[in-house]
Amino acid sequence: MAWHNNNLPQLTIFEKSTIHQQNNYYLRVFSNSQQVLKDQSRDINLATTEVGKVTDSFAFAQCNDAMLGEYTLDLCAIGELGGAYLVVANTNGSIVIVEEPQP
Repeated sequence: MAWHNNNLPQLTIFEKSTIHQQNNYYLRVFSNSQQVLKDQSRDINLATTEVGKVTDSFAFAQCNDAMLGEYTLDLCAIGELGGAYLVVANTNGSIVIVEEPQP
């Protein structure tokens, strides 16, 4: 993943997720700032992102249960139950969600 840290180019290498199970949506987050990943349906904080590192995978029962900071991560239109997704977020609130295809 190529990204900027205080306007300095950075490169972070990590493996794609291999977690795929039928009954949940799976998310990991990569961010250039600290942000809280929350499960809205259970009202719990799951993780705080570390700058330039990808989080562990977290399971969500519903497509709109995940929240990053103040933003709902809505997988209803783009996601499939059982799929794994990488969320890439920045300090300015820009968010991109990409599928991590099964091997």
